[in-house]
Amino acid sequence: MTKITVDKVEAATRQLDEAIELLFSDHDPLAIRTLAAAAHGLFADLVGLAAPESHGVRGLLRNLVFPKRTRWQV
Repeated sequence: MTKITVDKVEAATRQLDEAIELLFSDHDPLAIRTLAAAAHGLFADLVGLAAPESHGVRGLLRNLVFPKRTRWQV
């Protein structure tokens, strides 16, 4: 077997791509969920390293959509 070396971004992207492909090909839901969860874990780790103050993926997305100066106070 050939050894393949990839970084976390590549691994997460490939896992998510395969999960989506399996989903639309009506394959095993458990395999799809497992691949998607693994990709999510890698992306969450990368977000935590890149922006530790963002509080994960949701916080990062919230900050991208509603920067602090335009975020509403409720």
